Amino acid sequence: MIPKQTWESVFVFCMAYTCALIFVMSGCRSPRMEPSINLVSDGIPGARIVIAAKATCSAQLAAAELQYHVQKITGAMLPVVSDAEPVEGTRILVGESDATRALGIKIEDLKSQEYMIRFLPDTLILLGKDAP
Repeated sequence: MIPKQTWESVFVFCMAYTCALIFVMSGCRSPRMEPSINLVSDGIPGARIVIAAKATCSAQLAAAELQYHVQKITGAMLPVVSDAEPVEGTRILVGESDATRALGIKIEDLKSQEYMIRFLPDTLILLGKDAP
């Protein structure tokens, strides 16, 4: 059985990801900015969800939830891949991985229960720290 605190962490983590997804899918942007992240176009996946080769349970669940909700909204299923595979084009980095560390983003930089949603050209980063 998974402790209640762990489920609460996973829930908050998934909710943060869902909010980021809604933001991206709704096309929210500044009037002077053009959208730079294409997740789906005409029902065709335009991005991949990237997790660590040895992703945490929270990151795996968040990636699955993100994939599920994108498919429900758009009809397109974004593939979930390991950061051990080369990824070209738009990517959604879920949880800490070699890919996030290569961008200088480390889980140690976050406080317990703190989450990061960051947009870079062709990259959406969704990262959270579950443990103290």
